[in-house]
Amino acid sequence: MSPANGSTRRLGEMRNDSPRMAFECQWLRRTIETSRPDPYVMLCTHIIRDGADCVGPFLDDVETDCRLWDPNEQARAREARMAR
Repeated sequence: MSPANGSTRRLGEMRNDSPRMAFECQWLRRTIETSRPDPYVMLCTHIIRDGADCVGPFLDDVETDCRLWDPNEQARAREARMAR
């Protein structure tokens, strides 16, 4: 598949202009830790940040600037729908 700008990408890769939402990262793990003031915790499971808090943000329409972001299945499915 070839995007509009003429570059090639592997199957399952996101377009460069696709939104990179923190909640769509494959490395995100949501959990609850009752020992914290805010018990709803978003952790990064990437080997570099394993167990650290996700950089987020988790706001509507605000993309993450995390360079470790990789799309999860939901993001890939959205990309496939948009490509049709």
